[in-house]
Amino acid sequence: MKRAGVNVGELLLERLKHDIVVGAYRPRQKLPVQELSKHYGVSAPSIREALLRLTATGLIEANNQRGFSVAPMSLRDLEEAAALRLLLEAEAMRQSFANGDAEWRANVVAAHHRLSEFESALAAGEAVEMLDWKTADWQFHEALIAACPSDLLLRQHRSVFLQYLRYQVMIMAFKLNCGPDRHARLLSLALDGDADAACDLLAEHIQGGLEDAKTSTAQELLFGESRPRRPVARSVIDFRALDRAGG
Repeated sequence: MKRAGVNVGELLLERLKHDIVVGAYRPRQKLPVQELSKHYGVSAPSIREALLRLTATGLIEANNQRGFSVAPMSLRDLEEAAALRLLLEAEAMRQSFANGDAEWRANVVAAHHRLSEFESALAAGEAVEMLDWKTADWQFHEALIAACPSDLLLRQHRSVFLQYLRYQVMIMAFKLNCGPDRHARLLSLALDGDADAACDLLAEHIQGGLEDAKTSTAQELLFGESRPRRPVARSVIDFRALDRAGG
């Protein structure tokens, strides 16, 4: 596992995050260190260190003497992640709108343009790489809050969004409800500096995702005992790039 200019430990962390978020490992599945060491081609201590770091994200659980396992998924956890996302993102958006300058507005426009290209392709019935699309979605929401001066608030938001993204990717595997109208309205409100209306729209946006998750198909896909293991997607979410984009 090598990439020029990239620390092996950070690259491993990126790969593990990606594989868990896209469902390569089932909820509650055990993660034997030796098996992962062979699979990723790194030492057992490196795997153990990465898994320990991932416990802080909520994606992995440490089970005392029994090792590590993938965190379970439940509708209650999704609802809590959605509520926390709304709480943190709304406050970050208010602060960002109040502090945003011309460069911030330009970055928001650019992020929305990239996202709109995926949404236009979806509307035209074209095939898109789901994870590339969801990365663009994430980057737009990150751009909206990028001018927030609180590094702690932004870090907490990224941690919660990562858990939310795990559910979102699974839901989007069967329903491409991308909400382009809401994104366009969020852009307009950001440029107008209307934080109150943007926060109301964000709440509507997140609630729409929860409603998708409550359908019978999503319930089986997310929480059903017989849910098949999904293959690892061809594209990779670059979590390090997302962190850099967030400051």
